[in-house]
Amino acid sequence: MRVYRMSSIGECPKALVAKNLGYEPTSESKSQDTLLKHATRFEHLVASALTDEGYNLRWTHEFCESCSSEFGDRRYGFHSEFSTFLVRVVGHIDRRLQVSDNQYPLEIKSFGRFIFPKFQKEGFSAFPEYAAQIVCQIHSEKKPGFYAACNRDTGEMLKLSLPYNGEYADGINGFTRIVAPANMDDILDQIHKVELDIQEKHLPDMKFDDKTSACRWCRLKYLCLEDGKQESVVSIESFPTLLEAADLWKEGKTFEQLSVERLEQAKQVFLRHAKDTGVNKYQVGGVKVSFLGERSRDYIDEKRLKELVSEDIIRQATRKGKIWDDIRINLLKEE
Repeated sequence: MRVYRMSSIGECPKALVAKNLGYEPTSESKSQDTLLKHATRFEHLVASALTDEGYNLRWTHEFCESCSSEFGDRRYGFHSEFSTFLVRVVGHIDRRLQVSDNQYPLEIKSFGRFIFPKFQKEGFSAFPEYAAQIVCQIHSEKKPGFYAACNRDTGEMLKLSLPYNGEYADGINGFTRIVAPANMDDILDQIHKVELDIQEKHLPDMKFDDKTSACRWCRLKYLCLEDGKQESVVSIESFPTLLEAADLWKEGKTFEQLSVERLEQAKQVFLRHAKDTGVNKYQVGGVKVSFLGERSRDYIDEKRLKELVSEDIIRQATRKGKIWDDIRINLLKEE
């Protein structure tokens, strides 16, 4: 019986089928291990903030033994899984939220400053893979669940409470109740179709949509482009100036990553001190800290605007920005 991960079960069906049929994804700019470590650091920061707010969280400090022995994975979290007549679904729960004698699954996500407002505005509808993950966890645990989404840059947090069979967990404050972000029957129908397509070696016919981030970031999007081919990449092996620039870029990205992580860790400590003590301006160790309070930015709802005025008016009000050189540089995954 094939195993599917809760974290990816909500991905594009074509991508899920293609991965299992042997199609090769394009190289990642960062390794999965690096991305996992980065996410785990922020997961700990969010969990610490929730604990400071008075929530009783449970965590396992060991790698999941089940997945380590069966798949060779080194993943933290509480093992969770369920099976149907056709597939087996496996995942890990970041934390358990203790309420009296009950423990409920808590999923933690951290977003950058551009993605967090999108989640804040559109919720799980813009992130179907996250919706499927938490719904699968709730289905597996047979209990209501909780979700904490954090802005990595500001520390702002959304705390959500989700139901199981229409029932929410009682005795916990500070979490906003929302309806289930996805239907479990629909999720199972989709993954069953994926499994049957894999068994029949049939790749679903789906088109590339450049308006969705899932398609833009997909490492198998070349399968959905009109010509079915990627733009050819020229491999350069003997151009000293470019090779030197490549080494400088890789070295710079390493320092940049380290710098971002250290600055973020320090920032969270400074922010927590200001909020806990009420001292908004202070100096320490040659650093001046000024906490200016919580802020938000107004934005124009383009979808609503298009409903209120004609496209002709929008076209007249549209201005072209300055032209810039759009160059994208990614680190290739090491062989």
